[in-house]
Amino acid sequence: MPRPASSLWTHFRRDGPNKRAVCKYCQHNMCGLVTRMRAHLARKCPECPLTIKSEMFEADMNRKMDLAMGPAAAAPSHSVAVVGGATSPHNAIKKPRRGRLAGAPSVVLDEKADLDSYVAKAILGAGLPVSTVDNPSFIKLIKRMSPGYELPSAYTLATTSLDLEYTEVQLRLRAEVLDATSVCLGVESWSTSMKRSIISCVINTPNPGVFAFENTGEAPHTPEVLVDKIEHVMTQIGTGKVSVIVMDMRNKNMKQAAMVLEGKYPNITFLPSCSHAMTAMMVDILEIPELTNTIHTCKLIARYFSQNHLARAAFARVSEPMQALEASYPLHDPVDATPVALLECLFGVERNRHSFEILLAENGPLNGLDPNAKEQMIKIR
Repeated sequence: MPRPASSLWTHFRRDGPNKRAVCKYCQHNMCGLVTRMRAHLARKCPECPLTIKSEMFEADMNRKMDLAMGPAAAAPSHSVAVVGGATSPHNAIKKPRRGRLAGAPSVVLDEKADLDSYVAKAILGAGLPVSTVDNPSFIKLIKRMSPGYELPSAYTLATTSLDLEYTEVQLRLRAEVLDATSVCLGVESWSTSMKRSIISCVINTPNPGVFAFENTGEAPHTPEVLVDKIEHVMTQIGTGKVSVIVMDMRNKNMKQAAMVLEGKYPNITFLPSCSHAMTAMMVDILEIPELTNTIHTCKLIARYFSQNHLARAAFARVSEPMQALEASYPLHDPVDATPVALLECLFGVERNRHSFEILLAENGPLNGLDPNAKEQMIKIR
C-alpha cells in the first residue's frame, strides 16, 4: 500500500514530468522532497502567510531536535558506572553525555543534500577553489558547527555538486520561461582563455539568466552555424515568445546571421549590442593622439611604481596621511589592452595625483623614472 501524501502538498502543486514541487505562494520550482519543502516555507518563501511560516518553522525545529536527541534516548540504561559497590556521581554525569555525542553524527540524507548544496553555493559563488573542502581549518570549522556532517570531497564538489546546482538553476530558469509571455534573447560568439569556441545565449524574462552555453568544437562560427544554433535555442524557448534578439552587429558573421533570421522571423526585433557598441566607441576615443600619449605616460608611471620597491615605499609614505585607497600597492600595469584596463590605469594615476606632486618636489624617489614620463607628469599636473 503506497504511503499517503504529506499534508505539505496542500501548499505546493506537483510538476509531474520533472517530479518537482511548485510553491503556491511564490511559484518557486524546487525538488519535491518533504524536508526541503518544509524548509522553503519556514525560511525562504517571501509570500508564505505568517501562520503557516511559524507552523513550518516549529515543525522543522522539532524534527531536528528529535534527530539530535534520538541517539541519546537509545543509549543503554546501565551506563552509570559502579566502582567498589558505589555509584560514581562523576561517571553518572559524564556517561550519558558521551552517549549523546556519539550519536550526534547521524545526519539524514535529505539534510545532507541540503547542506552539500549550501557548501557548493558558498564556495563556488565566492570563487574559492574546490580544494577548500580539504583544508584542515575549514573541516574543523564545519565540524564545530555540525559534528555529524561530512563534507563532500573536492572531486564531488567539482562534478556532482556543480552539476546539481547547474541543473537546479536551469530548471528554475526554464520554469520562468514557461510562465513568461515575452523573452529577450542575447547571443554571444567568442573564445575562452583555453581557446575553445563558445556560443552563449542569455535570456531576460525580465530576470537575466544563461539559457544555453555550447562549445562548438571544430565548427567555425559561420553565419550558417550561428543561424542553426540560434534557431535551436528559439525552438526550446518557443519561437512565439521571443520578441527581441540582441547580437554583436560589429561581427560580420553575426550581422549576416541576423539578416537571415530577420527575413525568416519578421515579427522579431533584432538589435545591436549596446555593450559592444560602447566598447568600440571607447576604443576609438582612446586612439585620439592626446589620450594615447597620456595613457602611455600613465603606463610608464604604473610600471615604475610596481617594479621599484623603494619608490613604492616612498609612495606609501606620502599617501598614508591622506588615507589613499591604494597606499600599499599604488599602481600596476594594465592586465591587457582593453579600454577597461587602460582607463583603470589612467584613473589610478589621477586618484594619486597629489602624492605624485609631493614626490616630484622631493629628491630621490622618482630619479629612476623615465625622463620623458617625468616631464609629461609635470605637464599633466
